[in-house]
Amino acid sequence: MFTDINKETKYAVIMANGFFPSNDILTDIIHNSNFILCADGGAKKAHELSIKPNVILGDLDSINEDTLSYFRDLRIPIVKKSSQNINDLEKAIIYLIENGHEKIVLTGISGGRDDHSFTVFQLLKKYNTEVNIIVYSENSKIFLLNNGQHKITSIKNQTISLFPFPIAEDIYTEGLKYPLNHEPLKEGSNGLSNVALENSIKIKIGSGNLLVFINMKL
Repeated sequence: MFTDINKETKYAVIMANGFFPSNDILTDIIHNSNFILCADGGAKKAHELSIKPNVILGDLDSINEDTLSYFRDLRIPIVKKSSQNINDLEKAIIYLIENGHEKIVLTGISGGRDDHSFTVFQLLKKYNTEVNIIVYSENSKIFLLNNGQHKITSIKNQTISLFPFPIAEDIYTEGLKYPLNHEPLKEGSNGLSNVALENSIKIKIGSGNLLVFINMKL
């Protein structure tokens, strides 16, 4: 399962039109990637940081003409997708799947609208069987775990929250302050604010899915 970025694992990046993690984290994300897609207004952040994407995609209603001209001069492909049945982020995910990408890092997803943020989690679930996605928000690393065994890199005393999405049963954990011993996680807040005791944790899921939030601000 794809749960961390490193030099050995190549992935595509989607830069959306929201808040990003720190520049140090974003630099690592970009540096280790092998393909960068700006979803519409995400091109503004790329322009600001002199990041050269492989493609810009969306309905192009969130990009000013200066940014479009800048990337046209660099000969960056600009793909207009005008359909309003799905948002630009979902268009970007579909584009990467259709072009053979199996791992995606998604960033710039949190912004002024809570419904947009919630849509991201729906997309994690919808495309769960087709592609592995890690989300980097302004504060957290977020991903969805399927049933099976998983080893996750952490930092001692890091806050980690686990939520059933929509259900998760027979969960066993190692390396957390509040362990689970072949128990279900139910809807509510009982998976909130666990704590890593080691630099890696183990999670085994008997059935269902867990939505994992790892706080990057210690």
